[in-house]
Amino acid sequence: MNRKKYAVPLIIILLSIQSSAAFVKAEGQQIAIIQDTKCKSNIVVKPLIKEDKKEFFSSTQSIPIITGSKNKNLEEKVNDNFKTDADAFLREVEREGKSDYEESKKKGIPFRPYEAVTNFSTSFLNNEIISITQQYYQYTGGAHGITLQKSANIDLNSGKTLTYKDIFKPGTDYSSIIIKEIKKQISENSENFFPEAYGSITTLKEDQPFYLLPDGIVVYYQLYELAPYAAGFSKFKIPYSAFNYQVRPEFQCTVE
Repeated sequence: MNRKKYAVPLIIILLSIQSSAAFVKAEGQQIAIIQDTKCKSNIVVKPLIKEDKKEFFSSTQSIPIITGSKNKNLEEKVNDNFKTDADAFLREVEREGKSDYEESKKKGIPFRPYEAVTNFSTSFLNNEIISITQQYYQYTGGAHGITLQKSANIDLNSGKTLTYKDIFKPGTDYSSIIIKEIKKQISENSENFFPEAYGSITTLKEDQPFYLLPDGIVVYYQLYELAPYAAGFSKFKIPYSAFNYQVRPEFQCTVE
């Protein structure tokens, strides 16, 4: 039984999330799915919770449903796309679970039901910019499951997926600053990383995932990339002060 990482297509998503209150359980752990950015916005999104349980498979989905945007056609399209992506991930795990379950029955060996959990969180939102993170958890046998994390940083005016370059003012050497800060944080907590982690950080890839905060950015790496599974995702918060606040004005958060 092979564990697979599901590659989730990055779609343009215009989302916001209400106050932190809901959680999804996976392997006995609570995963927060809603957070409060404390930023001012007119857009609202409520999670649609869907659950399924079969002899060989169980799932919990938290799917964002957007309301309050000016473009209702885009709102509907985004909601449909988000549900489609979450369902595609679930069905892939379900198909694998059914196949392995039937094979186990033929061989007369025990089978532990597969699991799939989707959830999301938001870390930054104003009327121009949103930053959300999506988690796709699956258990397909073995000692533990695996989670893939992806972020969507979106310009709400154009629908553009934002890159590092879009955040900072022209001339800001953000790449060198980010690499320096990541290496510093690894060296300060070396016991939490693989021995080779420090040396492996040499350049900043433009597609290196990140999400926004009201006072900085968080650059992160997937499970096992820099640290053991037990350490979780390797996250490096880099405050805007490290860039001498050379940040474009639209990335400022207006607190309600």
